[in-house]
Amino acid sequence: MSRPARVTLVGVNGHGRKHLAAIVAAEAAGRAQFVAAVDPQPAGFLAVPTYARLEDALAEQESDVVVIVAPIGEHTELGTTALEAGADLLLEKPPTASLADFRALEALARRRGRAVQVGFQALGSGGVDVLRSALREGVVGDDPRVVAWGEWRRTDGYFARNAWAGRRVLDGRRVADGVVTNVLAHTVSTALAVTGTTREDQVAWVETELYRAHDITTDDTAWVEVATASGVPVRAAVTLCGSGQAEEPPWVALVGSRGRVVFRYTLDELVWEIDGDSTAQRVFRSGLLDNLLQHRERGVPLVAPLSDAGAFMCVLEAVQASPPPTRVSDDQLVWRGIGASRTPEIVGIADALRESLAAGRSFSGIGVPWATARPVKWVR
Repeated sequence: MSRPARVTLVGVNGHGRKHLAAIVAAEAAGRAQFVAAVDPQPAGFLAVPTYARLEDALAEQESDVVVIVAPIGEHTELGTTALEAGADLLLEKPPTASLADFRALEALARRRGRAVQVGFQALGSGGVDVLRSALREGVVGDDPRVVAWGEWRRTDGYFARNAWAGRRVLDGRRVADGVVTNVLAHTVSTALAVTGTTREDQVAWVETELYRAHDITTDDTAWVEVATASGVPVRAAVTLCGSGQAEEPPWVALVGSRGRVVFRYTLDELVWEIDGDSTAQRVFRSGLLDNLLQHRERGVPLVAPLSDAGAFMCVLEAVQASPPPTRVSDDQLVWRGIGASRTPEIVGIADALRESLAAGRSFSGIGVPWATARPVKWVR
């Protein structure tokens, strides 16, 4: 057996803790060696050297794999540094803050012959393959389409936790935060993957209709439609201003004349509702780091390679190129809680999400009172 892969983790706090747990598990299995951490606020419990800059870590600690959990606007620079040092990457989603940066990073990875796995962990679930097979086999009948739903809530404190949260641009630099590009990005990326739409050239156009209730500059509520090369449309209706007090599992569904197959990707659970019958199914999920290590060890295909993020990056670019999100008027909002725990609920949001997906039209297209914007089309 080859020696364990030497791993450096960039970002050990917040979501980085989940990646840290995966690295520790791989190390316990003898497949990885945790050699360094990079974080401006290092955690004192780490038993490895900690650095403020990735360049310093790589200069002192030879690394085979770099895991990057950093602000979106820093992904390109950090990814470039790691690739130039000869490391493979596990890069959190979205991979970059712009389509241009994505193209540049992809070209660099190709020149350096390095593997880049993107942190779309839902793509590691067997549910994606199940839905792809169902689409190929015509299980749902005529007029198939893929729809994605997410109704979450985020507090004022969530958007105040750092300088870039809720921003499109910070200090003249694109950061591309938002419900579509970051918080519920998995809904869109998974829906695209079900149709086999992964590359940039498989997207014809993207339509967006964006709103915000929070005091932010990016979207917290959005409608997205993607015209795909396969001819199967992808539509998403998502919000961070939901009506429920607790987060409901978001889902992606394959829908047709005979019924639908619903994939709750955070639970790795599918529900088949075909011709009036309903059955449930659980599926297995591959971890992204484990899969990357398997790729290095014996050539197992990556479940979320950078090259397959091109279609999602078209959606990101469409969102960022659209006019600023329209502010939902105060009379269409109900605020709950106080201080950092305060959250907005858009009046009628639950019905609006369901109706827009059922009708295949944007929020303004179904005539909800707060939807005063109009869809904007981005053509590749």
